[in-house]
Amino acid sequence: MASARDLLSRPDSPSFLENLYAGELSWGLLAPFPDQPADDRAAGDRAVAEIARFLTEWIDPEAVDETGTLPAGFVDELKKRGLLKLGVPEQSGGWGLSPRNIFRVVTEAASRSVAVALIIAIDNAIGLSGYLPHLPPGALRDFVQDRVECGAVSCTADTEPEGAANTERRTVAEPVENGEAFLITGSKVFVGNAPIADVVIVSATVTEEGTAHRRLFFVDADTPGLRVHAGHGFMGLRGFPNGALTFDHVRVGRERMLVEEGEEGYGGRMPRAANLATILGRNYLIAAPSLALARLGTAWAQDFASRRSVDGRALDQYDEVQRMLAATAADCFAIDTVTTWTMEQPDPDGPVNTAFEQLAVKNVSSLAAWRALDRAMSLLGAEGFESSPSKARRCAVPVPLERAVRDARGLRISGGVDFALDYWAGRLILPTYYPEPRTAAGLDDSEDLSGLPTDCLSERNVGHARYATRQAKDLAGFMMRLRASYPEASHLLAEERIVISVNGVVNEILTMAAVLARAAKLAETGHSWPQGLADMYCSEARRRIADLWAAAEAAVSGDEPDHAAICADLTEDGRAAGIFQHTGVPAHLACGEGDAR
Repeated sequence: MASARDLLSRPDSPSFLENLYAGELSWGLLAPFPDQPADDRAAGDRAVAEIARFLTEWIDPEAVDETGTLPAGFVDELKKRGLLKLGVPEQSGGWGLSPRNIFRVVTEAASRSVAVALIIAIDNAIGLSGYLPHLPPGALRDFVQDRVECGAVSCTADTEPEGAANTERRTVAEPVENGEAFLITGSKVFVGNAPIADVVIVSATVTEEGTAHRRLFFVDADTPGLRVHAGHGFMGLRGFPNGALTFDHVRVGRERMLVEEGEEGYGGRMPRAANLATILGRNYLIAAPSLALARLGTAWAQDFASRRSVDGRALDQYDEVQRMLAATAADCFAIDTVTTWTMEQPDPDGPVNTAFEQLAVKNVSSLAAWRALDRAMSLLGAEGFESSPSKARRCAVPVPLERAVRDARGLRISGGVDFALDYWAGRLILPTYYPEPRTAAGLDDSEDLSGLPTDCLSERNVGHARYATRQAKDLAGFMMRLRASYPEASHLLAEERIVISVNGVVNEILTMAAVLARAAKLAETGHSWPQGLADMYCSEARRRIADLWAAAEAAVSGDEPDHAAICADLTEDGRAAGIFQHTGVPAHLACGEGDAR
């Protein structure tokens, strides 16, 4: 059975992360670090300026957050302006933007309203526009092309009440009319854009000739039996239209079902096209808003520290505050760098395959943004643990930090909660070592930095590059040791903390390497300022890597608390009496029969 690794891997396109899994840090793939062509950047500049003008006219971020609603007519304006098809050619009513510029537009939108950014991102990532490149010629492609040209709002419905991580999809499509059509029955939850969608792309299980397949169906939202039965109100991301859908014998013709070439033997949780769209989509849906929020957090923290003082001394003159400001700026630089790498060459069939990095960028960006905003919260807490409206009422600077923190926390969950995504991504490493190891040659103590222009890096950054190179080899050595202890991959997969920690190490090595390669490239063009940011990021990353290795080693050795026994004690009556009181879910909060759970 084909694996998720097989879906992402391209034999003719080298991958930085695939090589890293095997213990090789391929500096030559990162250097020279890519730069956006001048003409494409100019096109992006125009698009960013246009979205900024549009949102300034239409959106009051505080009002959207407070009411949880968008202005009347706003969605129709999105359609009219072609903002839901940014990558579609201009002759079809789109903007004809490159993936890098779509990312920039979503980032600009998120700097004003993450809710609005997500509406735009969904259609361009995992909506009709996002699927169009994956559809072969035929009736389905014609249908999608027509709906795109009409400016339809769309959504992808995959997650079910039982949870997105389940491989099985309980939503079923039953063949009728001699197989010429299907009746879809089931429920979906957390469907972005569902309340405003004109077209729903839904995953369902189809059983034909005794074989079950997970397939995608493209359904007009006004089809009888399809309805939004609940709207989700999130702790953050307020104003983002998101809802639960029910399908009650929804009829859809066979021509609206996507049957993918080469799907035989593919056992992924999601259909292949959905998987590919989602991987790139995480750049738009998660990384772009994360970058926007990290930039805001950096600016707010710097501004506050410069205008606030203690006993006549500005906060930005204190040692610890300077450390916090520097680390926050470095995290922002890291997000911008990794997304630059993934979005400059997003096509897996290009000269370098960045599909694995596009998966990693979700956690890299959302966790870095969270660190940046958490530090900003600590600093601005000196002015009060307040919302923006509360600060405005007493004439303090009304920085909407509380809203940004809520939104950023949601980004760590959306698209796969961070620890679960680390586990899922960590499983991609295992095929390098099972059934037979395919490690890079020369896993010795040498520090090969070939491909990286070290003469453009500071002495400290060259040291970080050597450290990252050694860490890649240590990764391979650790995995070989695990293979000896766990001869079967399934046994290692059961040790979730090990898999999660290893993937965390991989993400940190990737980000270190990217910021170093970019700092070197910028130094070649006369910009020395990134050297300090790269040094700061790498120094902090090395501390995180040490912690991750410690967690993995403790799990391997068993030298850690007996968490399973602790959990068992918590479930035994009387074991924790006097410390914990189990009350369960209050009866008045439990859903009735047939309600969403």
